[in-house]
Amino acid sequence: MRSRMIAERPWIAAILVACCGCGPEPKAEQAGGVAAAPPVVYVTPPTQAGPPPFREFWEEHYFQNSKIGHTHGAYFHDVVDGEPVVRIEQTGQMVLSRGGQRIEQAMHDISWETPAGEVRRFRNSMTVAGAAQTTTGTVQGEHALLTLETSGKATTSKIDWPRGTLGEFGVTDWMLRNRPQPGAAASFQTFLPFFNQIVGVTLSAKQKEPVVLGAETRQLLRVDTQAVLPGGMKLDSTAWVDDQGVVWKSVYPALQQTTLRATREQALKPGDAAAAVDLGLATKVPTVPPLVKPYETTFVRYRVRLADGDAAAVFPSGESQTVARRDDGTAEITVRAVRPDSPRTPDVPNAPPTDDDRRANNWIQSDDARVVQLASEAAGTETDPWSVAVKLEQSLRPKWQTKPLGTSFATAADAARELSGDCTEYAVLLAAMLRSRGIPARTAVGLIYVESEQAFLYHMWTEAYLADRWIPLDAAWGQGGTSAGYLKVAQTNLAGVEPLSAMLSVAQVMGRLKVEVLEQR
Repeated sequence: MRSRMIAERPWIAAILVACCGCGPEPKAEQAGGVAAAPPVVYVTPPTQAGPPPFREFWEEHYFQNSKIGHTHGAYFHDVVDGEPVVRIEQTGQMVLSRGGQRIEQAMHDISWETPAGEVRRFRNSMTVAGAAQTTTGTVQGEHALLTLETSGKATTSKIDWPRGTLGEFGVTDWMLRNRPQPGAAASFQTFLPFFNQIVGVTLSAKQKEPVVLGAETRQLLRVDTQAVLPGGMKLDSTAWVDDQGVVWKSVYPALQQTTLRATREQALKPGDAAAAVDLGLATKVPTVPPLVKPYETTFVRYRVRLADGDAAAVFPSGESQTVARRDDGTAEITVRAVRPDSPRTPDVPNAPPTDDDRRANNWIQSDDARVVQLASEAAGTETDPWSVAVKLEQSLRPKWQTKPLGTSFATAADAARELSGDCTEYAVLLAAMLRSRGIPARTAVGLIYVESEQAFLYHMWTEAYLADRWIPLDAAWGQGGTSAGYLKVAQTNLAGVEPLSAMLSVAQVMGRLKVEVLEQR
């Protein structure tokens, strides 16, 4: 039987927290982290009833050398449809900081697999700052039937599951079964939980090197790993493995995260709240020279450099943002404040809305009664689409009860009830309200310039299809459209069973961007 480690979940949480949470009015004084918060006492939920596990493991997770959480894994003998399988249960907790406020995450995953690693069924649950998402899956030949559940919605879809695809911990599973030696290499496919996608993985074993593990230094084999996601995005990591194929340390350089194997006592030891790093500020992108009146500017031309990457391939072109590749590997991005009467931008993609930009889904519940009520109260009998859109955009901020940066990603229905959250709640709720009034809408993920930081922070906003073009709106500011102080990385209508896949686009730029202002007016 196999032993595994959970290395994927920490960076998944960090991506969501970093890109989903620029508050409407970020303050420089928030940089102090969570020093005022008490240490977190970690609790591991009990496993399912039945015989005791035959194998267990524990691990700790760190961000910029500050402990942010732990994971516990347990293995059981089980039976699925008369077939003996291994049931692997993993639970864990993580605490991150953004804007001086704590963001707590809990996870509970179950996977039923054959001893050879063939997945039969799985169930992945994650709750981030009170927002829950659960995916259940059944593998049927070369397909898997997935059901995604969020607040008030359940969506079932069939995805391709090529034969030989490993489960969500396929990387460490491969190492345990193959016990790689220097020079070994492999390629295979594995399932990426939460984002619900199949990704390609390549492994390349290097040489043994000394690795410090607490008070001990061990000679471990370095294995470089690259995951290639649909669309070509690449995520790099490094693992250090012993002669038995057990991973003792994993590092995700771009996200500055580390996972270490630990004892139960080490794993459950609370993190140091005073030493916690603010994830939002740690991932900000300093900009020179600073923008002048960033929330009013209507035209900015930027030079953007992506370390070890092609910036022009990351940032999309459209009506409000055009991207030009330069020979030195940089991209020049021109951002315009777009309104329905603005001159059209020539020779840019302008895809018309799809059905998924119009109808309700798990995150954008435009058919929710409270969402419909808020839209009706804001727009009344107004029929002009642009006037409706502006009324909806400007209606939310005066009603917002609280603006906690500790919220990560609630659905539109949750946001409509609570009237609380940060930029993600504003974005999905405005999209839902627009759709409820017959206006196609989607969300955009990227960066917004924050004057108090003189830098870009990761942000989410809304786009509405009006006057035959996609026009950005931001309910967190309520200015009747956006300025040129935005850089878009991706857009998504949050449909289907993999609605958060656009968030992965943020992973390829976090910690690697440099932005220079070339021209502003």
